[in-house]
Amino acid sequence: MAQTITSVRQTRGEWLNPQGWFTDVWTIEATIDDTDAAAATTIGEWDLTVKGLSLGDMVLGISSTVDLNDGSNEALLNCYVSAADTLTVQLMADEAQFAADGMNDATVKVIVGRPAW
Repeated sequence: MAQTITSVRQTRGEWLNPQGWFTDVWTIEATIDDTDAAAATTIGEWDLTVKGLSLGDMVLGISSTVDLNDGSNEALLNCYVSAADTLTVQLMADEAQFAADGMNDATVKVIVGRPAW
């Protein structure tokens, strides 16, 4: 089955930016619906549409509701703005295969900021 992700909530606003370092800040929440096994050093990716994002925006933080250690291997979770209106979420196994369906139903939360400088 193809790897899929569903957007749950997206919030955009300067009010999320108390120090004035960013002109815009987004909070994004999504659920990973299906994930294939990640073989050693391969990267699984999901693209999520987030209106208003552009290249140069910074991912400030990411969290997951799933333990990235499946008991025999660990995985790394990463996000970046890959194109206008597109946030890419990546999963990479570090040394061996990360469990098939290991991220199913995981909630991923991301904060993205647009630098003011």
